Amino acid sequence: MPTDHKIAQPDPSNKKEHDTSTNYRSFSQTYAQEGIKALMLINGGAATALLTQATDLRDQDLQTAVLWPMISWTIGLALAVVIWLVGFASTRYVDRSVQEGFDEIIEIRRSDNWMRCGMFLFILSLGLFVAGSIAFACKFAT
Repeated sequence: MPTDHKIAQPDPSNKKEHDTSTNYRSFSQTYAQEGIKALMLINGGAATALLTQATDLRDQDLQTAVLWPMISWTIGLALAVVIWLVGFASTRYVDRSVQEGFDEIIEIRRSDNWMRCGMFLFILSLGLFVAGSIAFACKFAT
């Protein structure tokens, strides 16, 4: 589907411009991947740490005190996995934007929508970690 609207692509003959574009994309992907790993680590680590103490918490009749933090961290961990899928979808639409037969503008818009969705889910996952941690701390502060 040819279109009159073209997104500026790096000129491969201009090595400096090509390297900058390639580096930016690579850096962006690395930051996104590391952010997803961090969400998995903090939410999964918190849930795992709590699980290691499950017997002691039950013996002290504190299982209800840790219910909502555990749910919060588990959902936060699940969202981190979903973010990976959303990131894949976003990347796939960027790839389609440069393939013959696809409208660049439409594909980039779709990619941007998936990216925004991923950012929202990232903030939500981080918020669930913070909420779970605050709920956990409050249960033991009273």
